Amino acid sequence: MNPSRTFALTREINLDARTVDMACSSEEPYDRWWGTEILDHSPGAIDLSRLADGRHPFLLNHCMDDQIGVIESVTLGADRVLRCRARLSRSDLGSEILQDIADGIRSLVSIGYMIDELEEERTAEDGSIERRRLGWSEFEAEMRAKHGVDFDFTRAGDALAAVADVRPVFRVTRWTPFEVSCVAVPADSSVGVGRSAGAEIGSVSSPHPPADPAPPIETQETLMSEVQVQDNGAAERARIESITQVGKAYAKHGGESLALDYIAQGKSLADFQNQLMERIATDHTAAPATAPDIGLTKKEAQRYSIVRAIRAMVDKDWTAAGFERECHQAILKRSGLGEAPNAGFFVPYEVQKRDLSSGGGVSSGGALVATDNLAGNFIDLLRNRAVVGKLGATMLSGLQGNVTIPKQTGANTAYWLSNESTGITEGNLTLGQLALTPKNVGAYQEISRQLMLQSSPAVDSLVMGDLAKVLALAIDLAALEGSGAGGQPTGIANTAGIGSVTGTSLGWGGIVEFQTDVAGSNALAENFAYCTTPTVAGLLAQRQRFASTNTRFGRATSWKARSPASGPCPRCSSPRPQ
Repeated sequence: MNPSRTFALTREINLDARTVDMACSSEEPYDRWWGTEILDHSPGAIDLSRLADGRHPFLLNHCMDDQIGVIESVTLGADRVLRCRARLSRSDLGSEILQDIADGIRSLVSIGYMIDELEEERTAEDGSIERRRLGWSEFEAEMRAKHGVDFDFTRAGDALAAVADVRPVFRVTRWTPFEVSCVAVPADSSVGVGRSAGAEIGSVSSPHPPADPAPPIETQETLMSEVQVQDNGAAERARIESITQVGKAYAKHGGESLALDYIAQGKSLADFQNQLMERIATDHTAAPATAPDIGLTKKEAQRYSIVRAIRAMVDKDWTAAGFERECHQAILKRSGLGEAPNAGFFVPYEVQKRDLSSGGGVSSGGALVATDNLAGNFIDLLRNRAVVGKLGATMLSGLQGNVTIPKQTGANTAYWLSNESTGITEGNLTLGQLALTPKNVGAYQEISRQLMLQSSPAVDSLVMGDLAKVLALAIDLAALEGSGAGGQPTGIANTAGIGSVTGTSLGWGGIVEFQTDVAGSNALAENFAYCTTPTVAGLLAQRQRFASTNTRFGRATSWKARSPASGPCPRCSSPRPQ
């Protein structure tokens, strides 16, 4: 539910900064026809995550197409009044409104908000206050169950007083403001509720000032305070009725529950129909395949007239198209679809394939078959995975010239002294430099102008993505296997001093020796990693760690020795070793 309330626009104006301070809302009660509404302004009651982000709009008359500024900041005062600062646009409309505000011509402000949670307050016979907490969806469902599915939240007046001895009070304990508007002259004393955050909310408002107005902001002049909304009751009832009918017609596909959701969210009939058609298409895709034919003979398929069916649908008289109507009913029965109002008619598959064939030549129907280029389902190339970055390589960005990195190549020496007067031999740590020079790698692709204009997906994006991936993999490979010649950098495998293990035939001892050599060189870090090829990984997964065992590199299985009388392994039925 998206109500809007109108309050005073204060006269705190900075024309140079184009900012205006204003009071947005207070706890002044407002009478709806379903009860009295109070916006709770206690700490934590207002969700300011949207309005306080510095991006939400300052509108003209709640029209989403007429943004005249932005809400820069919002504060909740100790006097339980919500205030904000708006900065107006330099557009013609924004400048015009700013000048009208400065001249005192425009003075009303309306806040748009969504109700998240309410608390109903009733006075018991003993005078105590009874409270009942309701979520918005729960409150809406309860009102519709009590007053009918066409319950109109926007209608003002005392209708509820006729069916209840005590008028209920609803304190809105959780609500979210999403926009503030500069509004025109208020109309009358009726009060209503807006229905959609995306809709324009008009100017049905109350000219009566609050009975106990909130204290004015210090050094500011409060002009007026009232409520502003538009009664769109007739259009809203038509929207609800249309969505409800279509939802019932397609109940098998979850239409009724979807209709309730879209009614509660204030969405249009068109949005509901689009979502329902997507759901139906998904259901048909998931359903088991069945033969599309309904059993028409070739003569019956020739007898079918699409023109006659269209004319009957337009005239809403199927007297002259009884055969076409029977075919439509047969398709509905076969597919499990219910009869939907204004849903058109279904044409049998046999009729669609008569005479002309999509698989024939140009003259027999082939020229009518389009080729769909499914750009959204583009199949990319299977590529090698880049692994150097995942192994912990340090990336140096923002470099331009040559680079030297200082390093320590030797340490000082410690000596034991025979006594305290023995002289200490001087030692020195040694330093060095790691010199880096730029290396260049490139890839080249030509694209014609016409291909850029006609391609789908866009060939420029496709080529740029391919070039980026090719270059990234070339850099990754060079880091591992670069030869150091022909412009390539020197990779890890070809760097002098890198250890190697030979004669192992990829046995378990060799694998352990890899880690032993690294640890013996004081280089075994906490994030230790192996990098190999899929072929080598596959070989290692099949090798035994130790002879005459079922222990593999990738998985180990251990059994306890038992006598043959104990039987096979209960998990795999294999004989147990003795």
